[in-house]
Amino acid sequence: MLGSLPAVTLCLWGHKRSKDNELRDSEIKLGLYSRYGVKQYWQIDWRARFIEVYRADQGQLIHAGTLSKEGKLETPLLPNFSCDLETLFAGIPATLAE
Repeated sequence: MLGSLPAVTLCLWGHKRSKDNELRDSEIKLGLYSRYGVKQYWQIDWRARFIEVYRADQGQLIHAGTLSKEGKLETPLLPNFSCDLETLFAGIPATLAE
């Protein structure tokens, strides 16, 4: 791989959430993204309406905070970017039909 991965990586948890998927997203992918220089990683849970934010600190992605549906997603990596989570999740049902 040449260079580092994109500065911001999104992970949208799928319809069928399982312990294996959570482990993969929260530990395995996080380690790989740290290893390859990702500067920020968002884990988005559209059902529970929250975003876990991880930011690089000395080569490791560290949990920087949890945003709830009333929060606002902003990042120093994308100046002028701002998104209200209420707007982001608007129109997305918390559960989907099987």
